[in-house]
Amino acid sequence: MAIPAVAQATLQFSPNVTTPVAFGSTTVMNSSEQTLTLTNTSTTASENITGMQITGPEASQFGVGPTFCPPTLGPGASCNFNVRFNPSHAGVINAAQLQVNNNPNPPLTRQLNGMGVAANLSPSPTTMDFETVLVDDGGEPKSINVLNMGSAPTQVNQIDITGPDASAFRLEGNCSGPNLAPGQSCAVSVRFDPHDPRVHNATLHIRAGGSDFPVALTGLGGVAEIALAPDPLDFGNVAVGSSVTKTITARSVGNAPFQAFVAVVAGGDVGDMRIVRDMCSVRLLFPTQQCTLTVRFSPSAVGPAEAGLAVIGEDRPNIAMLRGNGVAAAGPPTPPARRKARVVFKRKRGPARIKHGRVKLGRATCEGTPSCTATVRTRFMVKVPGARRPYLVQGRSQKWTLPRKRPVSIPVPAGVQGTLSRVIVTVRASAPGFATGTQRKVLSLMPVKARRRPRPPA
Repeated sequence: MAIPAVAQATLQFSPNVTTPVAFGSTTVMNSSEQTLTLTNTSTTASENITGMQITGPEASQFGVGPTFCPPTLGPGASCNFNVRFNPSHAGVINAAQLQVNNNPNPPLTRQLNGMGVAANLSPSPTTMDFETVLVDDGGEPKSINVLNMGSAPTQVNQIDITGPDASAFRLEGNCSGPNLAPGQSCAVSVRFDPHDPRVHNATLHIRAGGSDFPVALTGLGGVAEIALAPDPLDFGNVAVGSSVTKTITARSVGNAPFQAFVAVVAGGDVGDMRIVRDMCSVRLLFPTQQCTLTVRFSPSAVGPAEAGLAVIGEDRPNIAMLRGNGVAAAGPPTPPARRKARVVFKRKRGPARIKHGRVKLGRATCEGTPSCTATVRTRFMVKVPGARRPYLVQGRSQKWTLPRKRPVSIPVPAGVQGTLSRVIVTVRASAPGFATGTQRKVLSLMPVKARRRPRPPA
């Protein structure tokens, strides 16, 4: 009697093994999969696959799918399907079975087991300090390295930021999604963008395997600001044609460094006010530090004058007012009553020249007055060959009435022999409103031989 075809059909796992399907270590709330193969070893009959299921007390830790097995598996045909391990707790999980129904034959079964392990991620650093970032400016993002220190691949399920100042911190990039193999790391990028000048605190949560790995976030909202003093800077009354300088101080009063790029005087009577010493431009002022600016007020007209001194930083300019009042200049000062009259000679350097019997002294000027009167006395020094010392010969006295820059000269005494070497000129000058002044000048002479030997003194 012939055996029915269905009785001859045989459905087996390929390879045909009876050992459990072992998933090894898998991180809690993560999953791992294995692909199994079913083979119809019959050469003549088909096999009906009526279902696949997981049974046992820990069946919920496993799942089936996707499957590529048709309801009827022809002779010699094979198909694949996946079994998934998704542990919900740590520890050994082995109370589950895979069951493949193939009526009317008995179902095929395989034992399932695996090890659930807790996620073990290590974020570095665990406290991220963004230090001082200008309000509404947004600093550079910083990275946190997340390392998988566990024994199984771990998937970062979620990354979020919570806390009282969570809105001031922003995720720029994260590593949630792909599995991290043991020893593998990924980076989480966070930017600090404060809106208030105060300390901000929040917490970054890196969640994996039902566990939370927090990172404390902190940063200070900074304000870069300076105060100019005095404001206004008042120069008071200044005569037209003269000038007054005063100093203004710029002090950093914020909690962040103030970058000063340039200081300028602008607006109003800018032509009358000028910065003459700038210690602030291109200067970084840390909190409480200060610098100074020296401003000169030179009024060009009678009346009030105003302008603004602006110190320009990265934000709006900081301005202090400058003001002063131009007044009429006073008349020329009256010379002191006892100032002494004086004659000034303008001549070429070197020995004085004798021409036509006169010593040329150059151009004479009355100092401080248009005219003056000068009484001039002279003595000449004469060198005689063979004599041990020179003799002095009295010259003729003169009286000058000097306008400005008058050429003057003195006569050479006649009837002496020897060489005239020097002349000693004594000038006694007088002018209205001045006291009489006496001057003495000694001039070298270009050598000229006298015509007669002088008489020795008694």
